[in-house]
Amino acid sequence: MWREFIREHRPDLESIGHNTPGPEFSTGASEEDLQAVERQFGIQLPHSLRDLLAETNGVLAILGTHLIWSTDEIMRCNLEIRQNSEYQASYMPLEHLLFFADAGVDGIRFAFGIIQGRVKHESVYSWNPIDDSREWKAPSLRTYIEWWLGGKLKV
Repeated sequence: MWREFIREHRPDLESIGHNTPGPEFSTGASEEDLQAVERQFGIQLPHSLRDLLAETNGVLAILGTHLIWSTDEIMRCNLEIRQNSEYQASYMPLEHLLFFADAGVDGIRFAFGIIQGRVKHESVYSWNPIDDSREWKAPSLRTYIEWWLGGKLKV
């Protein structure tokens, strides 16, 4: 389901040399991998993200740019942000965001909001480390993918 949806919404791009524009899909994440992310951050993954990761554990789109990180990358990046003393001293708390992708520029990352230990809404937000801004970007993961690949979502 997710693979077809992503293929439908990616821009039609020509190969550059021997590089194909994507998307590139991975083998789906195991239930253990998904549970490890949930345990690490004490949350349940949003159903849409959980389903996508189970189908393809990360998606590279448009010449190697991440559309969705793998479970390993989600763990690594979220832990790095939460444990970075410079971030803790310079930014509002970031523990209320579950990062799942980056924009590929300026360190901007995409996330779901965590409220009272849960991802209650599937809205997607961006976080910009330049000014510590957090901005609503899409009402759902599905719309984030559609708008990001279609060029409607801007950072």
